[in-house]
Amino acid sequence: MKIKKAIIAVALIAPSIVLAQKVDMKLNLEEGKKYTQKTMLESVTKQTMQGQTMESNNSTTSNIHLKVIEDNGSTDTYETWYGSIDLEQSAMGRSMSATSDTTSLETVDPLSKIFAGMSDKKFKAKITEKGMVEEVMGLEEIVKNAASGMPGGPAAIEQISASMGDNGFAKSLELTTDIFPDKKIKVGDSWTKEQFTSTGLPIISKATYKLTSVENGTATIELKAQLETDPNNASTQMQGIDATLFYEGTREGTFMVDVESGWVTSGNIEDDIVGSMTIAPNEQAPDGMTIPLESKNKITISN
Repeated sequence: MKIKKAIIAVALIAPSIVLAQKVDMKLNLEEGKKYTQKTMLESVTKQTMQGQTMESNNSTTSNIHLKVIEDNGSTDTYETWYGSIDLEQSAMGRSMSATSDTTSLETVDPLSKIFAGMSDKKFKAKITEKGMVEEVMGLEEIVKNAASGMPGGPAAIEQISASMGDNGFAKSLELTTDIFPDKKIKVGDSWTKEQFTSTGLPIISKATYKLTSVENGTATIELKAQLETDPNNASTQMQGIDATLFYEGTREGTFMVDVESGWVTSGNIEDDIVGSMTIAPNEQAPDGMTIPLESKNKITISN
């Protein structure tokens, strides 16, 4: 009888011990080993002009490969490169697609040629153990070389660079690496971060993360965030006309993280965003114009 009671007591205490254990969540990737992360961004955007609503659908899928080549303690140097890049887009009854795998195409379109020129071209990045991308080296040159001679000139290069160059790469990667707190945590703990989003919109995410479980070496982290306009990037130009962007919304998601390496093995994020684009007075619109916008994004991470 005493033995049975002891066994029951241990069984009751064990879960409490697991919950109380603290873990130091950080990137601890094995030097020389290749890690791959596949990200799919699906977005539906609606804009209303003169009472008419126009909807566009976009799906971008990219593979990012990383390999630690210099273990420098708190900040490591990585060899990085894009694998496959695919895009599908539809709006107003028209559709287009592009892929880095040009061997599957009868005719290679300009955007596919750019993607192919960026694919498998290696560059370097310095990333901290807490997942912040401190520096990207060599990617901008890859983008310029891939887009040189393409229709659109400097504007095309700038657009590709914004989404997949130094800044775009850093934002996309930090979506799954810059999610860790500065201290050890246990199940139930929460922490906050302010980040720039990787959706192509000038938005800041004020995020709260929570460690909800640790089982069999895998941590589950939940994300809830408020999305706000980035004031430093709210002004832009549309075909030479000044415009101001405004966005707000919410973001929710879940990450599955390998505790030992800090690598996100899978994740799902959903954004619900509303906003507007205010166009300054011009020849076509002497009084200016405000265009309401809605956007829903779904980001799926796998490896």
